[in-house]
Amino acid sequence: MGVFTLAMLPMMALLMAVGWLVYLRKLPKDTGFTADQPKRFYWKLLLRSLWTILFTVVLIVAFSVPVHIAILLCILCNAVVSRFRWQELKPFFASAFEARLLVSTLLIMVFKEVLAATGVINRLPELFSQLAIPSFLVFALVFFFGSIISGSQAIIVLCMGMAMATVERGSDLPLFVLLMSMTYAAMQLSPVHVCLAVCAEDYRVSLGALIRKTLPLVLLFCLCAFLYSGLLWVTGI
Repeated sequence: MGVFTLAMLPMMALLMAVGWLVYLRKLPKDTGFTADQPKRFYWKLLLRSLWTILFTVVLIVAFSVPVHIAILLCILCNAVVSRFRWQELKPFFASAFEARLLVSTLLIMVFKEVLAATGVINRLPELFSQLAIPSFLVFALVFFFGSIISGSQAIIVLCMGMAMATVERGSDLPLFVLLMSMTYAAMQLSPVHVCLAVCAEDYRVSLGALIRKTLPLVLLFCLCAFLYSGLLWVTGI
């Protein structure tokens, strides 16, 4: 897992760079805010804003704490550290309950289960294997379209073992990196990806508009994933 994590770092850096080049650098830099404090003040402010996220990630990754328990512990710790009183916390319960978002999430999960029940995912490997293309490309397509249709967890459970069996032990890292990159990229276009629904609902944009804006970045990322996995294979990493 450590080797895989290190191997994915360049792809993570590339993903951030692509997002910055295409969209973020075009945003106006003048926010109207005047910095009247020393830089260390703003660094401390940033750390105070990020420590809850880092704490949650450490609990999940390092100690294998379930996500819902890690988030609950983080909320409790944050309430203690920030010295929130009950009267201050009470309005959060009402403001966090967004009926439209909860209904959208429920419908997405139902849609995902319906797709799984139809057996569409099970037919994908057979469909793409009929194409006259190399096996690594077959699995890349399976993972990409399978993630769009049913989400990453279903396709990983169904096909990862099958994909790894097609390569020799010791040379499976390039394929693993490629498939996980394709899976992540596809999730940015998947209607069953709950995070997309949350973002669309929060920013009051349609899911279709969000996907159209994301599609060029996803295709560029997939192309780079093929080139990077090829580099890993050639260098024997």
